[in-house]
Amino acid sequence: DDLTIVNFEGTLTDSTYIPSSKKNNDFLFSAPPEYVEMLTKNGVEAVSLENNHVMDHGEDAYIETQTHLSNAGVVWSGDGQLGVIEVKGIEIAMLSYLCIDRYEQLWDKVPADIQAAKAQYPPVIVNFHWGNELMYHPTDNQIKMGRLAVDSGADLVLGHHSHRIQPIEQYKGVYICYSLGNFCFGGNRLAYQKKGSKVQDAAPALLVRAVLTFDDEGTYKGQQLTLYPVQTTSVDRVGTDDQPNNYQPKFITGPLGAHVLHLMQIDMNYKNRLMDDQNKALKQLVIDKENELAAMESSEGMSSLTLPYLPANP
Repeated sequence: DDLTIVNFEGTLTDSTYIPSSKKNNDFLFSAPPEYVEMLTKNGVEAVSLENNHVMDHGEDAYIETQTHLSNAGVVWSGDGQLGVIEVKGIEIAMLSYLCIDRYEQLWDKVPADIQAAKAQYPPVIVNFHWGNELMYHPTDNQIKMGRLAVDSGADLVLGHHSHRIQPIEQYKGVYICYSLGNFCFGGNRLAYQKKGSKVQDAAPALLVRAVLTFDDEGTYKGQQLTLYPVQTTSVDRVGTDDQPNNYQPKFITGPLGAHVLHLMQIDMNYKNRLMDDQNKALKQLVIDKENELAAMESSEGMSSLTLPYLPANP
């Protein structure tokens, strides 16, 4: 691909300092600064640096992390600070926000930031760290903020934080991905979990391939998403044995892929707030693919689902 964006949830530091606000937190994330090469050597060009773990080791470590990313050539954005990535002569703007308990601070800031970015760059991608952990549905504030971002000029909205898959919505020619689940994540130790006689994926997630199109003058024309079901665990099942996989996402198809799509589509009409005709058709597309995968015998391999092309609003 031309550009890979991930949410970078942690710090690049050797610091052992723990701020007072984090003293009772069992989950403090850091990695040695040289681990930034895991991004650059694996094709990650840009990161959202705005989540509830970037301050795990205080302000100095947060700034240090920004420095290590910048020195390695990784573009980052955080707290409204703009990141700009050039792809094939097109400059793409990226904004990132931590929303969890900060919506009141952001209702005015987000539109202003997006409008300022849109005045300079053809496409603007916005990342939101939002919602409730372990929940499969977006909150009212997520929906309000996601749509506000699009109304303000955002061309693609990417969400994370819940560790769960949440719906994807079409809104005014833009896809809003409320949560894609986990990517490279060590919190799920088992590849599979048993529920009675059924065995299902323990950590389902989606990788999203977004194709943004432009004319010869660099004007943004539209977007199309392709979804890839994956599982993100620290082990793979090989026959009857579990083997380490270094926390890498593994592509899946068949019944496990159907399970991933099911988790996304069951909430695509949450309280009927996303359910206009376009999103009804989108949900049916997902259900049809889910049924196709569920009828397969094996979950080994790759599946994908390409969503409808959305032309840019004039």
